[in-house]
Amino acid sequence: MASILDFAFSKFAEIRIDTHENNHIMRHILERSGFVYCGVIYVADGSPRMAYQRR
Repeated sequence: MASILDFAFSKFAEIRIDTHENNHIMRHILERSGFVYCGVIYVADGSPRMAYQRR
């Protein structure tokens, strides 16, 4: 994951990622990687996702 994020940040200054509330592993990885929880978003089918962002 670190290599993927390093590559992504070499191309973009800011990245947003969303995930299911129960995806504890992904949430842990995002938080450990410096992403900050921003709130809940809703995707096209209306289901909620937890949004994270890192600059």
